[in-house]
Amino acid sequence: MYIKNIIYTFNLIKLYNAMTNLLRNLIILSFCTPIILLFFQSCEITSDITVESSGSEQDNSLTHLEGTLDFKSSKEFFDLGSKLFEMSSQERINWEKSNNYVSFRTYYEEALNELEKAEVAESKEAYENVLTLYSDVIKLNGDIIEPVLDYPYQLYCNRKGIYTI
Repeated sequence: MYIKNIIYTFNLIKLYNAMTNLLRNLIILSFCTPIILLFFQSCEITSDITVESSGSEQDNSLTHLEGTLDFKSSKEFFDLGSKLFEMSSQERINWEKSNNYVSFRTYYEEALNELEKAEVAESKEAYENVLTLYSDVIKLNGDIIEPVLDYPYQLYCNRKGIYTI
């Protein structure tokens, strides 16, 4: 009987701690939600960007600061993102060239091409040199070569992983 009371008390303490944590999280969420909504509501919508799928037209609404895309608004960011997702690799590269910009994705594809050349040449030294040269772009996870950044961000970021809104 005494052990049952101890176990019951211990379970009540665990339940109390769980409820306290849940209540604290709900209070924090209730304070953060209006702040986040105000932030997104305060974003000013500027002129829409236009990107042709051929990638031949220069996009003058983006400012490039040391190879970084500078979006004027979140709408501009999402609009360009949807256009970039629809482009083929060659169309994206043409768009980048016309805008004097090189995305992380382009560097990643370049690194994979260099690694493939090193494998074809069967040169372990060349392979390791490529891994070192592109260490800010690719990482070796066991036997798998992975990009340092996830795919959606690769299109927006420069080699350093930076873009601004």
